[in-house]
Amino acid sequence: MNTLLMASAASLVMAGCAVQPATHPELKDSVSAVAPATWSVNVPSSGTDAKVWWHQFNDATLDNLIDTVLSDNLDLKAAAERVKQAQSLTIQKHSVLLPELDATAQVANELYKGGATDFLDVLSAQEVFLRDSDALNLASRDKALAAIALYRSLGGGWSENDTVAVHKIPGLASQ
Repeated sequence: MNTLLMASAASLVMAGCAVQPATHPELKDSVSAVAPATWSVNVPSSGTDAKVWWHQFNDATLDNLIDTVLSDNLDLKAAAERVKQAQSLTIQKHSVLLPELDATAQVANELYKGGATDFLDVLSAQEVFLRDSDALNLASRDKALAAIALYRSLGGGWSENDTVAVHKIPGLASQ
């Protein structure tokens, strides 16, 4: 007990000797208190044509470089191809698989009505139909997300005048 009391007293004495943190003057609450009252900035208007904005530098090398990058960018081409592939797979699955699955569920239902099977088989067939139908919907969602990711990688959210890269990627501009 005595040792505990001595340790507590020693820690209190040492805490009393601690250095206080340095104090700083109060910071001003807003930028307007710091910025000059006459400060302004000239922001360019939206009159700039985003398809050819780099031409203002009058540099043929820069023009050629940007054209080469936009036409030979394998990442953009691969992303565009993945979107087209996802679209074709989704269309293929919807056109072939869905009627097949629906027919399977209908056959199971007819077999049940004829007494050839029990209701559990009908429910199992309907479960398969709904699960695969859900998988097709998820594939459609993935296709849409891939398209969104592609558009964002190209600067998504742009206006009609800002679509530089999209118009130069073969096969994507028509979509």
